[in-house]
Amino acid sequence: MDNFELLQQVSILQSLPVDEIKHLAALVEPKSYAAGDVVIRDGDRGTYLYFVASGAAKVRMGSETVALQEPGDCFGEMALLDDSPRSATITMVKDGVLLRLHRDVFLDLVQRRPDMYKNLYKLLADRIRTT
Repeated sequence: MDNFELLQQVSILQSLPVDEIKHLAALVEPKSYAAGDVVIRDGDRGTYLYFVASGAAKVRMGSETVALQEPGDCFGEMALLDDSPRSATITMVKDGVLLRLHRDVFLDLVQRRPDMYKNLYKLLADRIRTT
């Protein structure tokens, strides 16, 4: 699956027109990770939003695993939205590829496309419910 096809499946991007998703697909940076690699550490500053292209990653808050991120999922948006430290540690549990979108590109997108906030609110509400 190419970057464009994957991004079309991501819930927070559902309100975007096709041309905007194609633009994002050209801007994401694919990065390979091995099982056991730490992608995000609790307390770090947020620089990227991540989209899972392949593999899987677990989300830990303290010593508790609270979620599993799989292809089509995204993570890292909270620290970008409010410029606060990361609130969880995310570790790969299967080898895979993550697509990284830089903070500045994400914030520019949200500013230009305020309809994305509805999708972000839904994602955050779903995460609160499951944790």
